[in-house]
Formats: sequence, C-alpha cells, structure tokens
Amino acid sequence: MAKYLQIEGKTARVFEYSKTEKEGFEEYTSSTGNVSYRNYYNKGVFGTLLNVSIRDSKIGEQLQISVKNGDEYINLQFPLYTERGGIENRYAESSIRYLPVLKKGKGYRFYPYAMEQEDSKYMKYGMSVIESPNPEAEEKGEKVVPSLEYSKNPTGDTQIPNLVWKEIAGKNKPTAVSQESKDEFLYSYLKEAIEGHLKYDGGTPSSSKESKPAPKQEEESKPKDVSDSESDDYDDLPFN
Repeated sequence: MAKYLQIEGKTARVFEYSKTEKEGFEEYTSSTGNVSYRNYYNKGVFGTLLNVSIRDSKIGEQLQISVKNGDEYINLQFPLYTERGGIENRYAESSIRYLPVLKKGKGYRFYPYAMEQEDSKYMKYGMSVIESPNPEAEEKGEKVVPSLEYSKNPTGDTQIPNLVWKEIAGKNKPTAVSQESKDEFLYSYLKEAIEGHLKYDGGTPSSSKESKPAPKQEEESKPKDVSDSESDDYDDLPFN
C-alpha cells in the first residue's frame, strides 16, 4: 500500500489528504472555503529510506522522499521550486543539505518544522532528520548532521553560496547572479543524489515519473519566495 503525504507550507505539519471524510482525518477548510480532510503525522515520517526523486504533479515538480514502514510505502512530497523558479528555501533546500549522507536501507525520521524566533517577526523553517533504528516502533536515534553547510564566507565544496542582497525598485532582493549560483549549487547535489546513491530503482509502487497528483491547495499551491531572515541557520535545533 502506498501513501502520499504533503507538508502544510506555513505550519510544517505533515498530512495525508482525502476528498471525503474518513476515520482519523480532520476537516480542513482552505482560504477559499473548500473543505477537505487531513490525517496529520505529528511525529514526522518514520521509515527505511528507499529513494529520493523528482516527481511531476499538477502544482509543479515535487521533491519526493520515499520510505517503507512495515507494509506501507510512504512518499513525502513537497515543492522543489518557488513561483519564481528558484529552489524552495524552506523544506526543499533544507532536505537537499542531507542528501549526500543519507543511505538507502537505513531507518530515518523526517520532521519538517516551523518555529518562532526570538526578536524576529519571521518563522524559521526546515527539515530535521534523525536516525531511526526501528522505524516501525518510531524509535529515535542520533541526529543526522547535514553535509552541506552555511558559512559567512563560503569557500569549501560543501558550503552553500550566500545570497547577495540589493535594494531593487525600493525592495531588498537577492541579486540574480547570487540566486542562480545558490540554486545551481543545490541542484548539483540533488541531481547527484537522485541519479546516484539515492536513485529510484523500481523497488516501490511509484513506477513512473509522474506521481499521484497532489491535491489542489489554493493558498499553498506554489511557494512564494521567502525573506532571507527566514531561510538560513537550520542547525542546532531541538528535534532529537
């Protein structure tokens, strides 16, 4: 049995979607008044890692993390790009940082987060990954340290290029050159993983590039670009 899960962009809650009312599902009303039902995974997604891939959907390309937990194949999907075409800098960017050190056949817990910051009006978003020696029992293990790092002065091969901010038309924005440099860096590691050690090999029910379409979410269908105050410093957070 395969399940397809998504992330609420603003709250970071993982959920399974249903058009109709089901046991264990909560009623959800969108900003436009549409009613659907959601089964929330408040502890995150536990499972033995199968693969990581890019999947097409009606709301754009999705980054998909596929795991197996017991008899269930679980596919966690979230947008890869923002509405402007850059790498989505909440959950996609954070997840890509872990890909070089993740291993197929190993148990993990994937836990998206959205948390308030002191002295800031912006939320901090990202993905926490820990080892899980026994995913079926939701057993927690050691924190996985991201391979790709942030640095004030990035120079190494695993240090993410910084955005350069400039006032453009009265608004502070990252320059196109710095945004492209960062996106190309992140995408190179993503491509290396999905075509290499985390490649989909036909071992799950997801047998084509196009996955089960994600449900339409009017207020979250295409992530907007996020302020620099919300995008960096995801390390050392209390999710162990």
